[in-house]
Amino acid sequence: MFGRRPGFESCRVLVHARRDGALARATSRTAQIGVRFGIAASREPVTIVERTVIPFRRGGIVLLVGPSGSGKTTAMNEIARRCPGGCVVGRVAFPSELAIVDRVASGEDLSEALSILTACGLGEAGLWVRPFETLSDGEKFRVRLARAIALQSRSGAVGPILCDEFCSTLHRRVAKAISFNLHKLAVKRNLTVVL
Repeated sequence: MFGRRPGFESCRVLVHARRDGALARATSRTAQIGVRFGIAASREPVTIVERTVIPFRRGGIVLLVGPSGSGKTTAMNEIARRCPGGCVVGRVAFPSELAIVDRVASGEDLSEALSILTACGLGEAGLWVRPFETLSDGEKFRVRLARAIALQSRSGAVGPILCDEFCSTLHRRVAKAISFNLHKLAVKRNLTVVL
């Protein structure tokens, strides 16, 4: 359960995540794969995280790591389900016809929007005036991250910013810079971030 300690400085989430063991509809090919590689025709659900309490601290970052297919996304979805007020970066809506600068920190001064966009690796004026739909996948990720930071900062929400596949579409050097800046933003704005 999501709980807050006095002062709203931290919270704990009890996570118990399972992944359905279902396989695709059986065909002659899937049967051959099953025989050749020892895969059963049906599977039991798999426990990803078993009754684990994850402590979150405002101004901090929690990092979920594991190999591909280990259930990080399933665990992240369970955290999102249990944390009211959380913001999932991949689900942040962005009107496609407006310039991105008009939707990031839209109720704040222009300098606030530019500061967040720049911290998220979007420091070019030409990008700020482009509509969302014209951006690359990496740029769209960074714009959604910027909007999530602005929304959580403005609302003062105690729920975390949840970012699955953090920087997976970005060049390593850009990912490092954004990671450094995200930590600074989390501390400065008293945000909880789960990556």
